[in-house]
Amino acid sequence: MTNPDPKPGRWILPLIIIGMVGFTYFFVQSLPSPEPEVTTTTSTTAPNTSTTEGTEPTSTTTTTLPADVQAYLDKMEGLKADLDSLSADLLAANEAWNNKADTGATYSETVDAFKDVIARATVFADSVQATTPPAGYSDLAALHADLATAAAKVKTATETALAGLQSSDTGQARAAAITEFNDAVAEFNAAYEGLQAAAATPPA
Repeated sequence: MTNPDPKPGRWILPLIIIGMVGFTYFFVQSLPSPEPEVTTTTSTTAPNTSTTEGTEPTSTTTTTLPADVQAYLDKMEGLKADLDSLSADLLAANEAWNNKADTGATYSETVDAFKDVIARATVFADSVQATTPPAGYSDLAALHADLATAAAKVKTATETALAGLQSSDTGQARAAAITEFNDAVAEFNAAYEGLQAAAATPPA
């Protein structure tokens, strides 16, 4: 029997190619469609808030004292400083004498120190007495009277302390005078602390 096609294998390659093309087509079609790429831009703007923590609205009241009142307060402030100074010196001299075995304080040095304090206390007391508070301030006038009384007690106590030092006892009179001195200083300071409040009160 004679083969009508002298080259029977020549159709194989085209069939293979057609088959591969068809397979590729169906394979690609079966793939899921890619989703479109979406780019989202979010812009967030923080609120512009300026806050100062721990602060509250405050009101400030400034009081200007009359010139005569301010001058009086300045004068008393200087006298208060004088009292602080002479008080420190008297107590230091007394303490040194109490511990003379350790400090080497002599009797004559201590007497001179006490006399110096007495002279300064006298000037102090006289200055307080001679100072006149502004007119029209009843509270200020009452406080000044207390200051003058306390200043006089300061002077007297320094004199008594020297008398105690010069006495023949073993220091009891001097110790009592120092206590009186400290009490008088405390009395003066208590009255002095009320001056600012009294000065800020308008006259009646």
